Amino acid sequence: MEEERADQAGRNEMLTRACLERDPTRKLYFATQAITLNPDDQKAWIERGKALMKCGMLKEAQEQIDEVITHNPDDGEGWYLHGLLMSMMGKRDLAKESLDKATGTLKNPSPAQYALGNLLFLDGDYEEALRLFDATIREDSRDPDAWYARGRVLFKMKRYHQAVTSFDHVLEIWPDDPGAEDGRRRAIRILNQDQNRTDDRDFDVLREEADYGELIRILTYEKSSKALKAARILIALGTGSTPFIRPLLSHNDPEVRHRALHILLAIGDTRCADIFIRVALTIRTPEEGGGKRSSALLNEIGTVLKNMGVDITSALEETLQSGDEVKTIRAIRLLERAGGSSCILHLLSATGHSSVRVIFAALTALAPIGDERAINRISDLLKSPDPIIRERAQAALRQIIRRSLPAIMKQYAKGNATERAYLLDLLHIIGGELIPQLLKTLSYEDDPIILEAASDALAAAADYSAITPLIKALASPDEHIHQALSRAFRNVGAPAVKPLIQHLFDPRRRVRDLAGEILANMGRTSIPALIGAIESGEQNHIEVASRVLVMIGREAVSALNDALLIHDDPVFIEEITGIISLIRKKERMERLLAEYRCEEPI
Repeated sequence: MEEERADQAGRNEMLTRACLERDPTRKLYFATQAITLNPDDQKAWIERGKALMKCGMLKEAQEQIDEVITHNPDDGEGWYLHGLLMSMMGKRDLAKESLDKATGTLKNPSPAQYALGNLLFLDGDYEEALRLFDATIREDSRDPDAWYARGRVLFKMKRYHQAVTSFDHVLEIWPDDPGAEDGRRRAIRILNQDQNRTDDRDFDVLREEADYGELIRILTYEKSSKALKAARILIALGTGSTPFIRPLLSHNDPEVRHRALHILLAIGDTRCADIFIRVALTIRTPEEGGGKRSSALLNEIGTVLKNMGVDITSALEETLQSGDEVKTIRAIRLLERAGGSSCILHLLSATGHSSVRVIFAALTALAPIGDERAINRISDLLKSPDPIIRERAQAALRQIIRRSLPAIMKQYAKGNATERAYLLDLLHIIGGELIPQLLKTLSYEDDPIILEAASDALAAAADYSAITPLIKALASPDEHIHQALSRAFRNVGAPAVKPLIQHLFDPRRRVRDLAGEILANMGRTSIPALIGAIESGEQNHIEVASRVLVMIGREAVSALNDALLIHDDPVFIEEITGIISLIRKKERMERLLAEYRCEEPI
């Protein structure tokens, strides 16, 4: 008896170790030992079949499992293993038959139902696969594989809501499962697309029927996506929508008021111009600390009023008369955006306001308008005791003069000496930034009166900052520019001499000759630099400087004699003496020619 109990314990131990072992090779060893000890133990034969399958020994596994189901046709686990084995060997029909028998004989049929469901899913039999997965879940509601398989089937059957629910069950058990997350995301995306298609069909009906009441209801109470679609339809329906939208401007919800205002702005109904102006006068400007959203809304209102051609002069006039500083500034800022050149007189009036902030806003608005009528008033502000106002007035004056330069040239051409002097003084204040525009006028203008005015303006505006554009103009082929450059460089003075001397070496003869003529016309201003070029001792510098000094003539002689007194270099003395000799020779030739032509008494 004891020996029999020991044998039974050994058999049980081998079978238990075979059931628990994870390593396929060791599992096969223990299962084989268990069969050796008890050849009639069906459980040992099953475990050996499993081990052979895990080791990839499919033919041996088939022989083992066939023997199990031959001896016991009602062994559910044997049929289950046979079904899995047939599936692994690609014999899908035999696998389905075996798994179907397993579902009817196993005490816990859920593994067989799950495996059979997967095969049916692959064959496209979604209804039967879904039935089997539901049966599996009834056996174990916490089986994530069954829930995931159920979600896949429902997705294929286009039952997306139920598919999302199945994937949610998977994520409850395995929160970060990538397959479930991806399946859920795809199902929700398709649901949203279907919803959008349905919404689009509904909105098409609303558009065709011009159902303003329903559109206003959606705009007021629905979420942003639907409200946006309703807004687009109301805009497309045009000014007919205006009477239905206007009441929303007094709605309790600020978001609804905001939507209504933007729809009215997009429609651009002129009947709403007064509303837009009143709204604009309530918006805080950047000076008041208004944010980007306020600035964008003010820009939008200004653009709409400009496109509608609305004159907002009355609004500015009313605010000026009221004396309200804040509203006056807001009206001026709106005028900037709406482009109100017709408001020039009121803006000029605002520059006399007692508030510095109003004056500042008015100057800012006047600058881009570029009306020459503002020049006199702004030039008076240059004398203001307040440095901030003077600085802003000068900036506005610069912009106005740039924008209205053609009109100023005509005004200069028609004016008397006093008016011309006044305008030249203003141009001198603006300085070199006007040079490119004046050079362009000289290049393209044909009227001799305007050409003369532009030439005078070029000379008046020329300063240190004008050297670069004036130097570039030396290469221009236009004769009017050549004639005007000499006076302009003379007004710039000594800072222009060095760049001009450098252009005496330009490879273009026209540029070299013009630079020499300008230096000669500059006279005493250019002489020190020319003598310095001779002092350098470089032959090419000596040649070009000598040529220009000879062109200057008698005016250069005294400076050259002074240079002889302070230098003892024989080469330098020889060069200077030669230049003086050439100047005197040139003067004698000019006198003889004059006498010959009877231009001067002998």
